[in-house]
Amino acid sequence: MSNKFLKNNRTSNMFFTEYILRFLRATLYSYKALFAWLEPKIYILTKIVSPLFQIIFFTYLGSYYIKGSGNLYYIIGNAVQISAISAINGVAMTVASERTEGTLALILGTPANRVRIFVSRSALHIIDGLITTGIGFLFGYVFLNLSFNNVNIFLVLCCIFITIFSMSGLGLLIGSFGLALREVNLLSNLIYYILLVCCGVNFPVTSLPSLIQKFAYILPLTHGLEAIRKVMIGYDFQQIKILLVEEFFIGTIYLILGYIFFRILELNSKHAGSIDLY
Repeated sequence: MSNKFLKNNRTSNMFFTEYILRFLRATLYSYKALFAWLEPKIYILTKIVSPLFQIIFFTYLGSYYIKGSGNLYYIIGNAVQISAISAINGVAMTVASERTEGTLALILGTPANRVRIFVSRSALHIIDGLITTGIGFLFGYVFLNLSFNNVNIFLVLCCIFITIFSMSGLGLLIGSFGLALREVNLLSNLIYYILLVCCGVNFPVTSLPSLIQKFAYILPLTHGLEAIRKVMIGYDFQQIKILLVEEFFIGTIYLILGYIFFRILELNSKHAGSIDLY
């Protein structure tokens, strides 16, 4: 009996390991094949130089406009928001490129797990977003007097990860729209700037009109950014856990909506024979 149990347990472990390896391979291949910014020059300009100038611009503008406000609010807001380049633009581009590169029909013709295919498109972009935000924080520390004294670094990283995950859920939804649209970059860029304006990046959400405030609180980034700012001034996990749960929940909802739209598109396109048609 024990030998049978051990054999079944070993089989299940091998299956789980193989599943994880397939997921990682799919993640790596999709990132390398479908991500248009992998050329070093384009990557540096798009993912490092441009975001750093965004941090500099809004930090000095905000500090000048509101005397004595300090740099902390603007550095944190923009350092986290620039991860949307990966989490939204990058994820949307990767998903939508399946159609433009002619690989969508091949993927939908396989018996592969659709959830794994869909979610794997965002995994490396979450890591990429963490790196981008890390560069932003490092830049703020070196050049703009950002302080990490008495800050729980691990909790900050957890907050950033959940926030980027949440934005990647929205990126997957936009990418799913991109499978049905001719051009997804316009939509993803629009969402990037909506987050910049509405989510409390450079000014409090409460300063917006009441209707836009309600809209801001159903967007990713808003709750996560508030949690990160609180941790940076000494709050502990118990004081920000509700914000993290809300951020994670919002991201999960967007992820589910994106997957539903992806499946609807697949079923309709198979029925109509229009997988590669716009």
